[in-house]
Amino acid sequence: GWSHSLSHRLHLDDEGVLWTDNENRQTRFPMPTERRPAITNSLASAAIFIGDAPGELILTQAGQKPRFYHFRAGRLTTISDAYDNQLQIEYDLVGRIQRIDNGAGRSLLLRYDDRHIASVDYQQQRPEYDEQGKRQDPWLTVQTLVTYHYNEHHQLVRATNAAGESEHYRYNDQHVILERQLAGGASFHWEWEREGKASRCVRQWANYSQMDIRYVWDDNGTATVINGDGSEQVYVHDINARLVSQTDPDGAKIQKIYDEQGRLIAEKDALDAITEYRYNDAGRLIALFPSEGLATYYGYFDGQLVSVERGEARWKYDRNRQGDITLQTDPDG
Repeated sequence: GWSHSLSHRLHLDDEGVLWTDNENRQTRFPMPTERRPAITNSLASAAIFIGDAPGELILTQAGQKPRFYHFRAGRLTTISDAYDNQLQIEYDLVGRIQRIDNGAGRSLLLRYDDRHIASVDYQQQRPEYDEQGKRQDPWLTVQTLVTYHYNEHHQLVRATNAAGESEHYRYNDQHVILERQLAGGASFHWEWEREGKASRCVRQWANYSQMDIRYVWDDNGTATVINGDGSEQVYVHDINARLVSQTDPDGAKIQKIYDEQGRLIAEKDALDAITEYRYNDAGRLIALFPSEGLATYYGYFDGQLVSVERGEARWKYDRNRQGDITLQTDPDG
């Protein structure tokens, strides 16, 4: 089904904490304690730690611009960045997200039709006086950014932006999307096999000739992509959905090997050249060994990349406490 960037869930059980993010990825952690307030899941490049508020847990995933997701009682309450800029998440009486507040007089208000989001309004907080002359700060809608429309099966069938442009959607009886029509007239179609979580796309095409792709699957992790011109690409995944082999239309083949932690440790290209990778205990890449030429080594401090060395050449990176680069020095100084 459809999702959005705030659809995070946190489940606490006897095994610890299970974080399901907005892309439906699930990451498990032990429960942090005062003796162990921060825990890293190196395979998922994610971390959990105890927040300042009572009962608060904060989760984050590695990236160029990491975001920190604050939870209390399993509910997302705040999103922050490394500079502690924050978005506060407010809920209505039945537990639906109602407002996203930046703390500076700007917010997004979510309106609902039963359990479905019906619209998103951009609002500003403006000072006014009530009838008794008492000053108050009501939220006033400046613009409706998007409205959503649903059919009798509770399927999203139309989304309209602030300019009045609409996209339309069509589904099968299993609630799997069949068509997306853009405001400009382009439309995309999908054909599926199987049902539920086992559903797989077998064809994707558009109302213009350049796009018509078919997919052939087996139950051993192989997927064959047949392009509109008849060329084929073959992908093979292991039982953990990691890509282990890719064959391009010209026959060029790439193979990958992973360690027990799921980290890529070797890769063989179409010319049989092998590149190897090494990691530290935290799961960060510390060395790359190409089939020819010099190895590259990576140095870290407090989890941040601070140096890269290749032979006599060295690159250095100074960072502020938020992790952003403040000074970069190349091999020439």
